Parts: sequence; C-alpha cells; structure tokens
Amino acid sequence: MVPPSHVAFLKLPLSFWLATSSLDNIPEPIKCTGIKFDPDREVFTCFIPLRFMNVGFQHLRENPVIALVVTELHSFESYQYKGNFLSYRPCTEAEVDFQLKYMEEFSDILGSFGHSKMGLYNAYFKYRPIIALDFQVTQVFDQSPRAGTGEKVFA
Repeated sequence: MVPPSHVAFLKLPLSFWLATSSLDNIPEPIKCTGIKFDPDREVFTCFIPLRFMNVGFQHLRENPVIALVVTELHSFESYQYKGNFLSYRPCTEAEVDFQLKYMEEFSDILGSFGHSKMGLYNAYFKYRPIIALDFQVTQVFDQSPRAGTGEKVFA
C-alpha cells in the first residue's frame, strides 16, 4: 500500500496533522509531536499530547477511520495516509526522547522560515502526558500542490 519511496520520506522532519471524523463527517484535526512508520506492518505510530485527543477519542469510538497528512516544508511534497485505528498507550521514555529529537530537527526548519523554535515547543511539546496512537494504512493519496493532487498512490 505505502510505496517504498515513502519509507525514507517519512523519516524526514515533516509537518503533519492527524484527523478523525464523526459519523456525520465533522472532522477533528489533531496536532502530533512526532510520527514513526513501520513499513513491515504498514502501521503509523503518532505521538499526541493527551489533551489534544478529547474529541478524537469520541470520534474513534464511533468511527475508526483516521487520516494523516504529512508535508515536507521546503518542497511541499505532501501525502495523506488513511487507515484504521488500532490502539493507543502512554509513550515510553525512549519515544519521548525520539519526539524531542524530531521536534528539534523540525524546529530548525521552521527557524529557517523565521519562526520561533520556542514557539513550537510552547505550542505543543510542553503538554504531558503524551500518547502513542497506532493506525493501519489502507489508502495513500498524493496531496502535493501539483497536477495529480488528490489521486491515489499505489505501491
């Protein structure tokens, strides 16, 4: 489902949003503090401050479909990964360390655009606890601003 070329892409410091939706199609965007992709199982682990999941948990009880949009900010190469919620749990200390490194790399990119590194940390990473939410990919869509945007991507 996920093309092999995406495996390296998904290791870059990317901008990303997770989204859930109610049964009547009311979306809930959720900001993550890191993502990991397991290409063998085609499962994303999204790291999310628990306080950002109130509506998301309500939606997942009704509708297990999740969408994740990722964008590389220099090129605006973007993809949407849709799939089904599997589980969530508290983050391990190793995962918190991973998120700190991830956010450090991402904040360097934002800094190159003139944004405050501390602004990023204060907006997202200061909130604890953080959960690790897993979902299985079932569809991939090109979201880059170019001809073909919105089309399904096949492996």
